[in-house]
Amino acid sequence: MLILIRSSAVAIVALVAFCFSTGCGHPSESLREAGDASTADARATPPYYRVDGGRGATLLLLGTIHIGPKAGWSLSPAIESGIAAADQVALEVDLRLATEDAVSSLVAELALLGPGQKISDVVAPETAKLLEQEDERLTRLGVPPGMRQRMKPWFMATVLGESIYSEIGLSSEAAVEYRILEALDDRPLIALETFEEQLRIFDSLSPELQDVMLRETLMQLDEARQTVEELVLAWRTGNEKELARLAREGIDELPELDHFYDVVLGDRNRRWVKQLRPLLDDRSHAGESVLVAVGALHLVGRDSVVEQLRAKGYRVEKVSRR
Repeated sequence: MLILIRSSAVAIVALVAFCFSTGCGHPSESLREAGDASTADARATPPYYRVDGGRGATLLLLGTIHIGPKAGWSLSPAIESGIAAADQVALEVDLRLATEDAVSSLVAELALLGPGQKISDVVAPETAKLLEQEDERLTRLGVPPGMRQRMKPWFMATVLGESIYSEIGLSSEAAVEYRILEALDDRPLIALETFEEQLRIFDSLSPELQDVMLRETLMQLDEARQTVEELVLAWRTGNEKELARLAREGIDELPELDHFYDVVLGDRNRRWVKQLRPLLDDRSHAGESVLVAVGALHLVGRDSVVEQLRAKGYRVEKVSRR
């Protein structure tokens, strides 16, 4: 099993980095400042599409990544123009509602083990052994023993992921979504889901799959930097084929991860398309432009928002990202 799932690490890192807008972990300030921002080229030309063909609004689909360098991403004039001209904006979640109190309350409810439970009680022996072996590194990453013992496996995996991003100068606080929010002013914001719904997706995963997520993260700590840099490069250069390939790497070898992929991407894409269609079809939105900014993996692959809208008969075309 361990040999089989090693190749799935890229898929797990990709799905977490691209598919959930609000970070769950809270790396220390020293880690946030320690990152080498020079490793992250801030120029970005990510996937960007125009959707029309209904009687209502035109959608501009922007593929984002939920991390960024300290100074933020430098987006193309075409994307900046789309952000500025949009009559409405749709994001995965309304990040303005993810206050420290709200996040802390949900984390306490969903991400922490019950009284008397320890993480070593709910993971496989191999995973528990890895936690012991990586004690020093995990503590350095901001997850000391007392803290990690209370975390559910899925939460531990996401916290480690965010700590790895911080080590290379990337943070969820510099994601494209925050740039869009700064430019929003009084324009309407549509939230496609809530932060609680995002957390519950992880919390609803089977214990076995949560164990796989954590074990893979621990096994790949040495390779994690290169993995993240490959994902970021594919995103900021708009390499959609590479994004789709990296996202599914290893998934075909493990049925549990195929289910994870469908829960995190396919199911959510189908729900979002149902929410977006009234904007495209309702005459009351005729002449409007709606910017829809979601994780880039939602725009690539066979179950993507792009392909589902095309299948519904809408015209979906790439917009020049230059």
